[in-house]
Amino acid sequence: MPNIEARHVGRIDWADGAKAISILLVAFHHAHILAESQDLSFRVFAILDKLLTPIRMPLFFTISGIFANRVLSMPWRIVFRQRIVSYYYLYAAWVVLSWLFNRYVQVDLRHANDEQSIEYLLSMFVVPQGGLWFLWVLALFFGVGRLIDAGRGATLLSLLIVLAVLTNSHIIPLRYPLSNVFLYGPFFYGGAWYGRLIISTVPHYPKIMVCIGAVAYGALMITARWVDPLIGSTLLLSISGLCLALGATVLVCRSNSVQIILSYLGRNTLPIYVMHGKVINLLLTAVLALAWEKGFWIVPAVAFASVAGSLALASLLGAVGYRWLYSVDGPLGAWDSFAAKLRALPAQ
Repeated sequence: MPNIEARHVGRIDWADGAKAISILLVAFHHAHILAESQDLSFRVFAILDKLLTPIRMPLFFTISGIFANRVLSMPWRIVFRQRIVSYYYLYAAWVVLSWLFNRYVQVDLRHANDEQSIEYLLSMFVVPQGGLWFLWVLALFFGVGRLIDAGRGATLLSLLIVLAVLTNSHIIPLRYPLSNVFLYGPFFYGGAWYGRLIISTVPHYPKIMVCIGAVAYGALMITARWVDPLIGSTLLLSISGLCLALGATVLVCRSNSVQIILSYLGRNTLPIYVMHGKVINLLLTAVLALAWEKGFWIVPAVAFASVAGSLALASLLGAVGYRWLYSVDGPLGAWDSFAAKLRALPAQ
Protein backbone atom coordinates (compact mmCIF):
# COMPACT_ATOMS: atom_id res chain seq x y z
CA MET A 1 0.00 0.00 0.00
CA PRO A 2 1.50 3.38 -0.95
CA ASN A 3 2.45 5.90 1.70
CA ILE A 4 -0.33 8.40 1.13
CA GLU A 5 1.04 10.79 3.71
CA ALA A 6 4.23 11.42 1.75
CA ARG A 7 4.55 14.93 0.44
CA HIS A 8 5.75 13.79 -2.95
CA VAL A 9 4.94 10.74 -5.02
CA GLY A 10 7.55 7.97 -5.28
CA ARG A 11 7.37 4.70 -7.17
CA ILE A 12 4.08 2.87 -6.72
CA ASP A 13 3.61 -0.66 -8.04
CA TRP A 14 0.09 -0.25 -9.36
CA ALA A 15 0.98 3.09 -10.96
CA ASP A 16 3.95 1.46 -12.68
CA GLY A 17 1.50 -1.25 -13.72
CA ALA A 18 -0.80 1.35 -15.27
CA LYS A 19 2.12 2.79 -17.21
CA ALA A 20 2.94 -0.72 -18.42
CA ILE A 21 -0.63 -1.23 -19.61
CA SER A 22 -0.45 2.04 -21.55
CA ILE A 23 2.69 0.95 -23.43
CA LEU A 24 1.18 -2.48 -24.14
CA LEU A 25 -1.86 -0.73 -25.64
CA VAL A 26 0.44 1.48 -27.72
CA ALA A 27 2.34 -1.56 -29.00
CA PHE A 28 -0.93 -3.27 -29.90
CA HIS A 29 -2.15 -0.12 -31.66
CA HIS A 30 0.95 0.18 -33.84
CA ALA A 31 1.03 -3.55 -34.59
CA HIS A 32 -2.59 -3.39 -35.72
CA ILE A 33 -2.43 -0.25 -37.88
CA LEU A 34 0.79 -1.39 -39.58
CA ALA A 35 -0.61 -4.88 -40.18
CA GLU A 36 -3.89 -3.38 -41.40
CA SER A 37 -2.03 -1.27 -43.96
CA GLN A 38 -0.69 -4.53 -45.44
CA ASP A 39 -4.03 -6.40 -45.12
CA LEU A 40 -2.68 -8.57 -42.31
CA SER A 41 -5.10 -7.58 -39.55
CA PHE A 42 -8.76 -8.31 -38.81
CA ARG A 43 -11.83 -6.19 -38.12
CA VAL A 44 -12.01 -7.38 -34.51
CA PHE A 45 -8.62 -5.78 -33.87
CA ALA A 46 -9.80 -2.54 -35.49
CA ILE A 47 -12.84 -2.48 -33.17
CA LEU A 48 -10.71 -3.26 -30.12
CA ASP A 49 -8.16 -0.61 -31.08
CA LYS A 50 -10.91 1.99 -31.47
CA LEU A 51 -12.30 1.10 -28.04
CA LEU A 52 -8.87 1.50 -26.45
CA THR A 53 -7.86 4.70 -28.26
CA PRO A 54 -9.31 7.13 -25.66
CA ILE A 55 -7.50 5.27 -22.86
CA ARG A 56 -3.88 4.56 -23.76
CA MET A 57 -2.30 8.05 -23.92
CA PRO A 58 -4.45 9.72 -21.21
CA LEU A 59 -3.40 6.83 -18.95
CA PHE A 60 0.26 7.32 -19.84
CA PHE A 61 0.25 11.08 -19.28
CA THR A 62 -1.71 10.85 -16.03
CA ILE A 63 0.81 8.42 -14.55
CA SER A 64 3.69 10.49 -15.92
CA GLY A 65 2.18 13.53 -14.22
CA ILE A 66 1.85 11.67 -10.91
CA PHE A 67 5.53 10.76 -11.00
CA ALA A 68 6.43 14.32 -12.12
CA ASN A 69 5.03 15.77 -8.88
CA ARG A 70 8.34 15.56 -6.99
CA VAL A 71 10.52 16.84 -9.83
CA LEU A 72 8.37 19.89 -10.59
CA SER A 73 8.97 21.22 -7.08
CA MET A 74 12.75 21.06 -7.48
CA PRO A 75 15.01 23.99 -8.44
CA TRP A 76 14.97 25.11 -12.08
CA ARG A 77 18.48 23.80 -12.76
CA ILE A 78 17.51 20.26 -11.79
CA VAL A 79 14.24 20.30 -13.74
CA PHE A 80 16.06 21.68 -16.78
CA ARG A 81 18.86 19.08 -16.74
CA GLN A 82 16.96 16.02 -15.55
CA ARG A 83 13.75 16.44 -17.51
CA ILE A 84 13.69 19.18 -20.15
CA VAL A 85 17.18 18.53 -21.56
CA SER A 86 16.82 14.79 -21.00
CA TYR A 87 13.55 14.36 -22.88
CA TYR A 88 14.51 16.69 -25.71
CA TYR A 89 17.88 14.97 -26.07
CA LEU A 90 16.16 11.59 -26.30
CA TYR A 91 13.68 12.99 -28.80
CA ALA A 92 16.43 14.48 -30.99
CA ALA A 93 18.64 11.39 -30.80
CA TRP A 94 15.86 8.99 -31.76
CA VAL A 95 14.51 11.31 -34.45
CA VAL A 96 17.91 11.13 -36.14
CA LEU A 97 18.18 7.37 -35.68
CA SER A 98 14.63 6.85 -36.95
CA TRP A 99 15.31 9.05 -39.99
CA LEU A 100 18.49 7.14 -40.78
CA PHE A 101 16.72 3.81 -40.31
CA ASN A 102 13.83 4.74 -42.62
CA ARG A 103 16.10 6.23 -45.25
CA TYR A 104 18.89 3.64 -45.39
CA VAL A 105 17.72 0.43 -43.70
CA GLN A 106 13.99 -0.23 -43.87
CA VAL A 107 11.28 2.05 -45.21
CA ASP A 108 8.21 2.54 -43.01
CA LEU A 109 5.48 0.28 -44.44
CA ARG A 110 2.74 2.85 -43.75
CA HIS A 111 4.67 5.88 -44.97
CA ALA A 112 6.75 4.53 -47.82
CA ASN A 113 6.34 7.74 -49.81
CA ASP A 114 7.02 10.17 -46.96
CA GLU A 115 9.69 12.76 -47.48
CA GLN A 116 13.07 11.79 -46.04
CA SER A 117 15.10 14.89 -46.96
CA ILE A 118 17.58 16.69 -44.73
CA GLU A 119 15.14 19.60 -44.59
CA TYR A 120 12.43 17.29 -43.29
CA LEU A 121 14.80 15.96 -40.62
CA LEU A 122 15.72 19.48 -39.49
CA SER A 123 12.06 20.49 -39.31
CA MET A 124 11.38 17.67 -36.86
CA PHE A 125 13.69 19.27 -34.28
CA VAL A 126 11.20 22.14 -34.07
CA VAL A 127 7.84 20.52 -34.83
CA PRO A 128 7.44 16.90 -33.68
CA GLN A 129 6.50 14.25 -36.19
CA GLY A 130 5.76 10.54 -35.98
CA GLY A 131 5.70 8.26 -32.96
CA LEU A 132 8.37 10.10 -30.95
CA TRP A 133 6.18 13.17 -30.37
CA PHE A 134 5.54 12.24 -26.73
CA LEU A 135 9.19 12.91 -25.76
CA TRP A 136 8.98 16.42 -27.22
CA VAL A 137 5.68 16.98 -25.41
CA LEU A 138 7.06 15.73 -22.08
CA ALA A 139 9.99 18.18 -22.31
CA LEU A 140 7.47 20.97 -22.92
CA PHE A 141 5.16 19.83 -20.12
CA PHE A 142 7.99 19.83 -17.57
CA GLY A 143 9.15 23.29 -18.64
CA VAL A 144 5.68 24.79 -18.45
CA GLY A 145 4.89 22.84 -15.29
CA ARG A 146 7.87 24.34 -13.49
CA LEU A 147 6.63 27.82 -14.41
CA ILE A 148 3.06 27.25 -13.25
CA ASP A 149 1.99 27.83 -9.67
CA ALA A 150 0.56 24.48 -8.60
CA GLY A 151 -1.37 26.26 -5.86
CA ARG A 152 -3.71 27.50 -8.55
CA GLY A 153 -4.21 24.00 -9.89
CA ALA A 154 -8.01 24.03 -9.97
CA THR A 155 -8.20 27.23 -12.02
CA LEU A 156 -5.40 26.24 -14.37
CA LEU A 157 -6.73 22.71 -14.83
CA SER A 158 -10.13 24.14 -15.75
CA LEU A 159 -8.45 26.33 -18.36
CA LEU A 160 -6.53 23.35 -19.75
CA ILE A 161 -9.75 21.34 -20.00
CA VAL A 162 -11.39 24.16 -21.97
CA LEU A 163 -8.39 24.28 -24.33
CA ALA A 164 -8.52 20.49 -24.74
CA VAL A 165 -12.22 20.62 -25.63
CA LEU A 166 -11.71 23.44 -28.12
CA THR A 167 -8.78 21.63 -29.75
CA ASN A 168 -10.56 18.30 -29.95
CA SER A 169 -13.63 19.99 -31.42
CA HIS A 170 -11.38 21.68 -34.03
CA ILE A 171 -12.50 25.10 -32.85
CA ILE A 172 -8.77 25.64 -32.32
CA PRO A 173 -7.42 24.06 -35.53
CA LEU A 174 -4.19 22.25 -34.74
CA ARG A 175 -2.72 19.34 -36.64
CA TYR A 176 -1.41 16.14 -35.10
CA PRO A 177 0.81 15.86 -33.14
CA LEU A 178 0.78 19.49 -31.93
CA SER A 179 -2.88 19.03 -30.99
CA ASN A 180 -1.74 16.44 -28.44
CA VAL A 181 -0.16 19.21 -26.35
CA PHE A 182 -3.65 20.49 -25.54
CA LEU A 183 -5.42 17.14 -25.60
CA TYR A 184 -3.17 15.50 -23.02
CA GLY A 185 -2.16 18.55 -20.97
CA PRO A 186 -5.09 18.14 -18.53
CA PHE A 187 -4.09 14.55 -17.82
CA PHE A 188 -0.40 15.30 -17.18
CA TYR A 189 -1.02 18.33 -14.99
CA GLY A 190 -4.02 16.72 -13.33
CA GLY A 191 -1.72 13.87 -12.33
CA ALA A 192 1.03 16.26 -11.22
CA TRP A 193 -1.20 18.55 -9.14
CA TYR A 194 -3.63 15.95 -7.79
CA GLY A 195 -1.40 12.89 -7.69
CA ARG A 196 -1.66 12.46 -3.94
CA LEU A 197 -5.46 12.46 -4.15
CA ILE A 198 -5.36 9.89 -6.96
CA ILE A 199 -2.96 7.51 -5.21
CA SER A 200 -4.88 7.77 -1.93
CA THR A 201 -8.25 7.09 -3.59
CA VAL A 202 -7.75 4.54 -6.36
CA PRO A 203 -6.36 1.67 -4.21
CA HIS A 204 -9.34 1.88 -1.84
CA TYR A 205 -12.16 1.95 -4.41
CA PRO A 206 -10.97 0.05 -7.50
CA LYS A 207 -14.21 -1.89 -8.06
CA ILE A 208 -16.32 1.24 -7.80
CA MET A 209 -14.01 3.02 -10.25
CA VAL A 210 -14.22 0.12 -12.70
CA CYS A 211 -18.02 0.06 -12.52
CA ILE A 212 -18.46 3.84 -12.86
CA GLY A 213 -15.82 4.05 -15.59
CA ALA A 214 -17.23 1.11 -17.55
CA VAL A 215 -20.84 2.38 -17.42
CA ALA A 216 -19.87 5.93 -18.42
CA TYR A 217 -17.47 4.71 -21.10
CA GLY A 218 -20.02 2.34 -22.57
CA ALA A 219 -22.79 4.95 -22.53
CA LEU A 220 -20.60 7.52 -24.29
CA MET A 221 -19.46 4.97 -26.89
CA ILE A 222 -23.02 3.90 -27.62
CA THR A 223 -24.24 7.50 -27.80
CA ALA A 224 -21.48 8.38 -30.26
CA ARG A 225 -22.78 5.72 -32.67
CA TRP A 226 -26.24 7.27 -32.93
CA VAL A 227 -25.74 11.01 -32.58
CA ASP A 228 -23.03 13.47 -33.56
CA PRO A 229 -20.41 13.72 -30.80
CA LEU A 230 -21.11 16.58 -28.41
CA ILE A 231 -18.42 19.15 -27.66
CA GLY A 232 -16.27 17.70 -24.92
CA SER A 233 -17.53 14.13 -25.35
CA THR A 234 -14.08 12.83 -26.35
CA LEU A 235 -12.54 14.28 -23.20
CA LEU A 236 -15.34 12.75 -21.09
CA LEU A 237 -14.69 9.44 -22.84
CA SER A 238 -11.00 9.61 -21.94
CA ILE A 239 -11.77 10.52 -18.31
CA SER A 240 -14.21 7.59 -18.07
CA GLY A 241 -11.67 5.27 -19.67
CA LEU A 242 -8.98 6.53 -17.31
CA CYS A 243 -11.22 5.79 -14.31
CA LEU A 244 -11.84 2.29 -15.65
CA ALA A 245 -8.17 1.66 -16.43
CA LEU A 246 -6.87 2.85 -13.04
CA GLY A 247 -9.36 0.73 -11.11
CA ALA A 248 -8.70 -2.32 -13.29
CA THR A 249 -4.93 -1.92 -12.86
CA VAL A 250 -5.21 -1.97 -9.07
CA LEU A 251 -7.32 -5.13 -9.28
CA VAL A 252 -5.00 -7.05 -11.62
CA CYS A 253 -1.96 -5.95 -9.59
CA ARG A 254 -3.38 -7.79 -6.58
CA SER A 255 -1.89 -10.85 -8.25
CA ASN A 256 1.75 -10.86 -7.20
CA SER A 257 3.01 -12.41 -10.43
CA VAL A 258 1.07 -9.92 -12.58
CA GLN A 259 2.27 -7.03 -10.44
CA ILE A 260 5.92 -8.06 -10.82
CA ILE A 261 5.65 -8.25 -14.62
CA LEU A 262 3.71 -5.01 -15.01
CA SER A 263 5.91 -3.12 -12.55
CA TYR A 264 9.00 -4.16 -14.48
CA LEU A 265 7.48 -3.04 -17.78
CA GLY A 266 6.25 0.20 -16.20
CA ARG A 267 9.76 1.06 -15.05
CA ASN A 268 11.20 0.33 -18.48
CA THR A 269 8.74 1.97 -20.87
CA LEU A 270 11.27 4.25 -22.59
CA PRO A 271 13.12 1.52 -24.56
CA ILE A 272 9.76 0.12 -25.66
CA TYR A 273 8.37 3.48 -26.73
CA VAL A 274 11.37 4.45 -28.87
CA MET A 275 12.03 1.05 -30.45
CA HIS A 276 8.84 -0.98 -30.73
CA GLY A 277 7.71 0.69 -33.96
CA LYS A 278 10.90 -0.29 -35.79
CA VAL A 279 10.67 -3.84 -34.48
CA ILE A 280 7.06 -4.10 -35.67
CA ASN A 281 8.06 -2.74 -39.07
CA LEU A 282 10.86 -5.30 -39.44
CA LEU A 283 8.72 -8.21 -38.28
CA LEU A 284 5.85 -7.42 -40.65
CA THR A 285 8.32 -6.91 -43.50
CA ALA A 286 9.59 -10.42 -42.77
CA VAL A 287 6.02 -11.77 -42.74
CA LEU A 288 5.43 -10.20 -46.16
CA ALA A 289 8.75 -11.45 -47.54
CA LEU A 290 7.99 -15.00 -46.40
CA ALA A 291 4.51 -14.74 -47.94
CA TRP A 292 2.83 -16.10 -44.82
CA GLU A 293 -0.93 -16.31 -44.93
CA LYS A 294 -2.98 -13.76 -43.07
CA GLY A 295 -3.53 -15.14 -39.58
CA PHE A 296 -5.27 -14.08 -36.40
CA TRP A 297 -2.03 -14.60 -34.49
CA ILE A 298 0.02 -12.01 -36.39
CA VAL A 299 -1.04 -8.80 -34.61
CA PRO A 300 -0.79 -10.06 -30.98
CA ALA A 301 2.43 -11.96 -31.72
CA VAL A 302 4.07 -8.97 -33.38
CA ALA A 303 2.93 -6.65 -30.56
CA PHE A 304 4.36 -9.01 -27.92
CA ALA A 305 7.58 -9.52 -29.87
CA SER A 306 8.02 -5.75 -30.29
CA VAL A 307 7.92 -5.26 -26.51
CA ALA A 308 10.28 -8.14 -25.77
CA GLY A 309 12.57 -7.24 -28.65
CA SER A 310 12.81 -3.58 -27.61
CA LEU A 311 13.78 -4.53 -24.05
CA ALA A 312 16.30 -7.12 -25.25
CA LEU A 313 17.89 -4.64 -27.65
CA ALA A 314 18.11 -1.98 -24.94
CA SER A 315 19.83 -4.46 -22.64
CA LEU A 316 22.27 -5.46 -25.37
CA LEU A 317 23.07 -1.88 -26.36
CA GLY A 318 23.59 -0.91 -22.74
CA ALA A 319 25.98 -3.82 -22.23
CA VAL A 320 28.19 -2.76 -25.15
CA GLY A 321 28.40 0.90 -24.19
CA TYR A 322 25.40 2.51 -25.89
CA ARG A 323 23.47 3.58 -22.81
CA TRP A 324 23.56 7.14 -24.19
CA LEU A 325 20.73 6.06 -26.50
CA TYR A 326 18.43 5.81 -23.49
CA SER A 327 19.86 8.32 -21.04
CA VAL A 328 21.33 11.81 -21.22
CA ASP A 329 23.56 11.14 -18.19
CA GLY A 330 26.54 10.10 -20.30
CA PRO A 331 26.51 13.12 -22.66
CA LEU A 332 25.83 15.52 -19.77
CA GLY A 333 28.65 13.97 -17.76
CA ALA A 334 31.02 14.38 -20.71
CA TRP A 335 29.94 18.00 -21.09
CA ASP A 336 30.44 18.69 -17.37
CA SER A 337 33.92 17.15 -17.56
CA PHE A 338 34.80 19.23 -20.61
CA ALA A 339 33.46 22.41 -18.98
CA ALA A 340 35.45 21.69 -15.81
CA LYS A 341 38.65 21.32 -17.85
CA LEU A 342 37.97 24.63 -19.59
CA ARG A 343 37.47 26.36 -16.25
CA ALA A 344 40.71 24.85 -14.98
CA LEU A 345 42.75 26.33 -17.82
CA PRO A 346 45.01 29.17 -16.66
CA ALA A 347 43.80 32.62 -17.58
CA GLN A 348 45.73 34.25 -20.41
